[in-house]
Amino acid sequence: MSIEITVNGRIFDSLNDAARTLHVSLSSLRRYRQTYGVSNEDAFQLLVARSHRAKDHLGQTFRTFTEMCKAHGVTYGQFVYRMNKGWPVAECLDPCSRRDQGAVDHLGNKFKSISEMCRHYGIYKNTFVRRLQRGLPLKVCLGR
Repeated sequence: MSIEITVNGRIFDSLNDAARTLHVSLSSLRRYRQTYGVSNEDAFQLLVARSHRAKDHLGQTFRTFTEMCKAHGVTYGQFVYRMNKGWPVAECLDPCSRRDQGAVDHLGNKFKSISEMCRHYGIYKNTFVRRLQRGLPLKVCLGR
């Protein structure tokens, strides 16, 4: 027996057709219908909304964070590392890392990297980073 069903404005010939197209298992559909006491259409909407868990800064939704990272050209590891560092989602999903952006000193001189800038000023990179973390001005961080 085939039941015509409408989900989010799309009409499907049967429950099987809708489930296959929307990547929802029929057992999950039955469980949602029974647990929440809703119609087939409402159960589908709940399941479809729940299956899109990752959302990027552009408003696009993805089933997984890995899928989202792949779409933006970064690895899941890079994404998690950047998120843990407190970067905004837009920067976490940017395939160009901050390392690629270079560095600028207090005089406006541009360098390819922080390491290159530290070599120019004759200080260790770790010393520079520690000074920055203490909140010292850039001029002081680059001084000896």
